Amino acid sequence: MGLRYLLVGGSNCVIGNGFGARLQKSVAADWLNQSLGNSSSLRGIDYLLGHPEVVAQVDAILFEYTLNDLIFEASNTLDPASHLSWLRVLASNRQIADKLVFILMHGQGPVARIGSGDSFVIDHYRRVAAEFGIGSVDLLPLLASSVKQLGLAGVFKDNDHFSETMVQRLAAQVVASLPTAHGPRPAHEPGLEVRCLVAVDPLTEGRMTEVEPGEFGTALLQVPTARLAKGSEIVISSPGGALVGFYGVSSRNAGIIRLTHRGRDIVKTMRHRFAMPKPYWVLRHLTSPLHTQPGEAITLRYVADVYAAPRANLDNTLAQVVNSGGGESVELGRILFLVGE
Repeated sequence: MGLRYLLVGGSNCVIGNGFGARLQKSVAADWLNQSLGNSSSLRGIDYLLGHPEVVAQVDAILFEYTLNDLIFEASNTLDPASHLSWLRVLASNRQIADKLVFILMHGQGPVARIGSGDSFVIDHYRRVAAEFGIGSVDLLPLLASSVKQLGLAGVFKDNDHFSETMVQRLAAQVVASLPTAHGPRPAHEPGLEVRCLVAVDPLTEGRMTEVEPGEFGTALLQVPTARLAKGSEIVISSPGGALVGFYGVSSRNAGIIRLTHRGRDIVKTMRHRFAMPKPYWVLRHLTSPLHTQPGEAITLRYVADVYAAPRANLDNTLAQVVNSGGGESVELGRILFLVGE
């Protein structure tokens, strides 16, 4: 039986004729692609932790979420402490870590930040790889030399995706650089804190008012959802720790999820800033994690307009996500907490 590879990453691993497609053509293996765009690495980590049966069946896991994480870092919408914690959650799982390979790359937007060496995302991936003995393929030198040779227009076809020439170069470098085996596991740093990631399913664990069960499906995934209309409400009980993100269905006419905790509101848009042809499943992480105690109530509502939640904290610094006139409903999925051991 041949090698079996699992690819988990962002949109560059999903789009036709992109990096992931070229990589799968270049490496003779039985491939399973479970990537999801427009989400941070938290989504890839949640997928791997939630599918031990898939992890057990593959020989290697290629994890390509660096580019997405850098985009969120560059827009100041990624919490550094949470990012490091959830990478450690992934790497501390020995079943996953024994097969895991980080793919380090960046898009057009964060070029200046990478060039200056001022990036906590890149530092965190390298740090966690060293702490836990994770394999990695560093494509940053190749990207830097290619930008000098070809210019940005020759390397990227848009801010977040690579040109055909660059796709070929990146895939060839990965093929030449894939670690064949891990070396001895390093000792963890003294006092290193490793948390766990806990998911709450609003359909089965929430107290619901006027909420309908839904289903979202694509060729890559099928997921149950809770459909919230205006006036709907879900109350969940926190497992403790920091609420760091939740899944939902994003589209041009989606409104906002409003989270209420201890009388304070946080609003997070589900609208996509580009004219996407159809709705899609996405993970929205919180820019500032919501710190909770075990058993505390968190209320989730759908509102079409951010101004319907007065004095709420808009959990994003990008002006284009402030939306109004959302549609009739939005579909909500798993809610993720980082819980300390």
